[in-house]
Amino acid sequence: MFSSYKILKIILVVFLLIALLEFGYYIFYLKKIDSHKEEEAAVSRKTRAVLVKEDLSPGEKFVPLVQPKTIENLKNTFLPYLEKAVYSKHRKIYMFEEVEGFVGNVKFHEDLGRLEIEFVDEQGNHIVSYYTKKEFIPYKRFNKMINGVKTPISYTDIKKGDKIRLFEYTDFINEENNYNEYLVEK
Repeated sequence: MFSSYKILKIILVVFLLIALLEFGYYIFYLKKIDSHKEEEAAVSRKTRAVLVKEDLSPGEKFVPLVQPKTIENLKNTFLPYLEKAVYSKHRKIYMFEEVEGFVGNVKFHEDLGRLEIEFVDEQGNHIVSYYTKKEFIPYKRFNKMINGVKTPISYTDIKKGDKIRLFEYTDFINEENNYNEYLVEK
């Protein structure tokens, strides 16, 4: 009986030790996750894709990209309309965005698995950054105007300082028609 009591005691100690190790691991792991989230938040504030109101310096005037009246109209009129409208092959609804500027940064972030193309103005001020996950890069169009002819290139051919335009086309009816084209004009 004494030996079975000793065995049970050893088993209990082993289970307690395992429980303590797991507890320590989870505390370390959760701290690591929280630390990573804090670092990520700090980085995203510094390298936000789109300049937002919170990024402006005190006293700098905020001018919204889309006017509040337009946003309200989209919410109250256009979106409810889209939810009820009946499909017809004779109708097209799409959105088009064009951004022009100069390349401030073009980099593939191995650690994040994504491509970043930053647009800046003539003075080098950030306009917007576009991020593309590695698996979606083949679906993007990269072109360069050479002697008035649009010529396909790789994103690796885009260089800092190049004059660049982005054409982003979103088809609300057939998403297979959606595309992003980066056009280098220099």
